[in-house]
Amino acid sequence: MKTKWLLFVVLVLVTISTVCQTINFDTTQTVFSSVIQTSDEIVEIPNNIERLDKRKGVSTYHYLINGANLYIQEEGAGIPLLLIHGGPGGTSHVFHPYFSNASKYSKIIYYDQRGCGLSQFTGDSTYTILQSIEDIESLRKELSIEKWFVLGHSFGGILAQYYTFTYPENVLGVILVNSEISFQQNYLISGNQYLNISNLEKNLMYKNWKLIDEGKVSLATGLFNAELNGAWKRQSFYKPTQTYAAQTSLYEWHHDKHFNSLMSGAIDYIDFSNCFKTCPIPFYIIEGKWDNTWGRNKTELILKEFPLSKLFVIDSSAHSPFQSNSLAFFTILESIFKEEKPILNRDIKIWKNHAQKEFDKNIEILENDDAFLGLVDNYNFKLALYFFDSLKLEKPNNKVITPLPLINSGKWLLKSNSRSNLAVDFFVLCLKEYPEANICYYYIAKSYQATENNKQAELYMRMYISETSQGIDTKQNFEYRLKVLMKNEL
Repeated sequence: MKTKWLLFVVLVLVTISTVCQTINFDTTQTVFSSVIQTSDEIVEIPNNIERLDKRKGVSTYHYLINGANLYIQEEGAGIPLLLIHGGPGGTSHVFHPYFSNASKYSKIIYYDQRGCGLSQFTGDSTYTILQSIEDIESLRKELSIEKWFVLGHSFGGILAQYYTFTYPENVLGVILVNSEISFQQNYLISGNQYLNISNLEKNLMYKNWKLIDEGKVSLATGLFNAELNGAWKRQSFYKPTQTYAAQTSLYEWHHDKHFNSLMSGAIDYIDFSNCFKTCPIPFYIIEGKWDNTWGRNKTELILKEFPLSKLFVIDSSAHSPFQSNSLAFFTILESIFKEEKPILNRDIKIWKNHAQKEFDKNIEILENDDAFLGLVDNYNFKLALYFFDSLKLEKPNNKVITPLPLINSGKWLLKSNSRSNLAVDFFVLCLKEYPEANICYYYIAKSYQATENNKQAELYMRMYISETSQGIDTKQNFEYRLKVLMKNEL
């Protein structure tokens, strides 16, 4: 019954999306449009571009939380909802003005994570996942909130999951919006953000990003010009207006110098596989249908790890469905807040004991990852494969390492040219252990291409396209993508 109900929700949303009024976007141009508008000239951001969070009804504060002045905003009244922005290194500006739609039934709490946006930059040693979790909990206490909903968008979804794992007794429900997933199979759901971007647009985007790296333009100016030249197609469904592109470039990607790299690296050491399968706290998964950040098997993988969750897929949207299809998104959100599901402390305690045991097992696997990569780093490639075999011999029915070291080792070998054949061994092993690791088909194709075995290269590239394509509905489109991927360099 549950599956049938979920399918009904999806179908209803597709219908709703056709009448959605969308602000800040040109709805005549979608990610699938063939319109290419590029310019070699650097366009300066217009003056006096206002922030979207300076609105009537939005209260703004700075609270001292665990030694950091955090930028906090509140809006509305009702059940508390904490919004956790993505990145790592984004800001809460991404949620404005959209979540005003929820202010009539919820008290919305926006905040910039330490090291991001208008919150204090406190130094590299303070940028950890655990510090972020403690900041959220201290903020809850500062605001005198007993329990709240937590909503995590993109990278913010990992923080929402980790916070719920650590402080489940304080959570009414978890809403994951196009969330990154905090189990190691994250590396199996590879997407292609450049699927709908022309080579001309890509070249100009890379040029803009290079100008940022070289210090020839400001970060905001470089991002703004990249957006104008097609970068919006990476994660948006509709083309943003020029004013909105300026606002997002100025206010939605701002962080301390090493924040992104430190937090991105920390994700590699988080694995909640099997931890949430019996969680009594309600999880709600909201996905934009055309998000190319991840592949089409992401929802299947999420439902495997969150089998008690409710899934909503929103059409006419990509990475941020609350922006491109606000009507459908906030119809869903309101329905979530109308649900009442009492959670017994006894059930939370039983689940937490089980989740902690699974988490500890996952840490052991991550330690095997480190040992495997240590051998690879010392050029002991055959010994690394032998190490894997010995682990499987000891635990033949268990996963003994995650996909990440296998994939990264194969990529490293592939880039060294002379070891392309050995690279295939790593990718094939990864596919054997994790059949859903579709990105390996791509790298096997590139490995064969490096040895001029073009027949095998094309075979595996076709397998990759079949496994990962979204929106490829004709043979002509399929063959075009095959040609592009075979031509592209790693």
